[in-house]
Amino acid sequence: MHCPRYAEFFGLRIGRVLPTQLDEAGVAAVRDWCGKESIDCLYFLCEGGAQASHRLAQAAGFDFVDMRVTLACPVPPSAALPAGIRAWREEDLPAL
Repeated sequence: MHCPRYAEFFGLRIGRVLPTQLDEAGVAAVRDWCGKESIDCLYFLCEGGAQASHRLAQAAGFDFVDMRVTLACPVPPSAALPAGIRAWREEDLPAL
């Protein structure tokens, strides 16, 4: 779990559960941590097929609000990039 820097922007202490699955012990640890850290808003990005984790999170008071989807499209190595688009660089990562 961690508390990202968004807290300054939103004026809330915001955290995120780092594992993508929870068990009962994990839920207890999350509740404990939130209490100790005075967390106002907590995100849990549950693994898509982890139905038991999803049920536990809902029982613990989490609300399902969104489904994250990652799309990918392979680009042949010989394809030229359109104007204004370049390949990613390591230094791009902090901004992303």
